[in-house]
Amino acid sequence: MTISKDIRVTEGGIELLHDQFLEDPGLEGWLTALLNRLQEQEDLWWELFSLSLDTAEGAQLDNIYGAIVLVDRNGRTDDEYRIAIKAQIAVNLSSGTREDLLKLARLLVESSSVLTLTEHFPGAVELRAATVSHETTGEAIAAKLREAKVAGVRLIFIYQATTDENVFTWDSTTSTQEWDGGEWATGTDGA
Repeated sequence: MTISKDIRVTEGGIELLHDQFLEDPGLEGWLTALLNRLQEQEDLWWELFSLSLDTAEGAQLDNIYGAIVLVDRNGRTDDEYRIAIKAQIAVNLSSGTREDLLKLARLLVESSSVLTLTEHFPGAVELRAATVSHETTGEAIAAKLREAKVAGVRLIFIYQATTDENVFTWDSTTSTQEWDGGEWATGTDGA
C-alpha cells in the first residue's frame, strides 16, 4: 500500500453524505468548514511527512532538525549545517564502536580521504584521515569523535591538513636520500 496525499478531503467528505442530508445547507456548510480544517491538517502533516534532513533548507533546518538535536547554525551554510546536524545525530546514536567512529569520521572528512582505524588494546583508538580541509576542521572533527567514543578509551586523531603536494617526500634532485620541503601531519590526542 502506498501512502498518498488526499487533496480532496472536503469534496470527498461532502460526497459521502447520504442523499437526505445533501439538501440541508446548514449541515453542508458546517461540514465544509470542518473538512476544510481537516484538509489544512492533511496538507501540514503531508508536508512534515515528506520533509527530510537532506531536502530541508533554511528555517526548516534551524527550527526542526537543529532544534531537536541542539545544534546551532553559527553562520554555517545549509550544507555545512546539515553535516553538523547529521554528525550530532551520529554522536547521539553512537555506542563508541569501530563502525560508529568510522561512520562519524566519514561524515566529517573530505569524501576522497582515506580513513584508517587502529585499535590499541586495552583502551586506545587511533584514527587516521589522509586529508581534511584545514587544521581547525581537524580539531573540530577530533572533538566530535571524542564525543562519540566510549568513556575510558583514548582517541588519537591524526590527519593531514594539507594537500599531498605539500607533504614531505624524498628529494629526487640530489644523489643522497634527503627530505624535501613539506609539512608533517597533525595529531590531536584526547582522553
